[in-house]
Amino acid sequence: MIAGNSEIRSRYLALALDARRIMDALLPFIESAHRDECLDASVKEAIDALNAISESPGATAVHSNLAFSEYEQVQTLDEIKNQQERKSVIDDLEQIASSPEAEPQQIEAAMRVLRFFFALESRALQHYNRPPAIPAYS
Repeated sequence: MIAGNSEIRSRYLALALDARRIMDALLPFIESAHRDECLDASVKEAIDALNAISESPGATAVHSNLAFSEYEQVQTLDEIKNQQERKSVIDDLEQIASSPEAEPQQIEAAMRVLRFFFALESRALQHYNRPPAIPAYS
């Protein structure tokens, strides 16, 4: 049972770390409109990951390197925004990726995406830090 708790906790930690990695790529763009390869790669990964978990069953999903596919990770994403609400996050990410030049609308979209991933990181860390349930003995 302890190994199961450790595995579950590691999934929450992986989710928090991936959310932080995306936020770290967004911050320079928001602060100085500086675009780099890290931003472009992170935005593409986030789009692919969010699309993959939003696809209907049986659809050909794009594989993502982000930790968004395990049960606990999807549940945590749903706690922040449900599948329908995540479409707005995907739209914002696509807007950021749409032009090589930083535009005011892209900065605003990046701020909304940053808030989403901050909330996701915070919730994943709450789950990670939660003590394991004590088994009931009859």
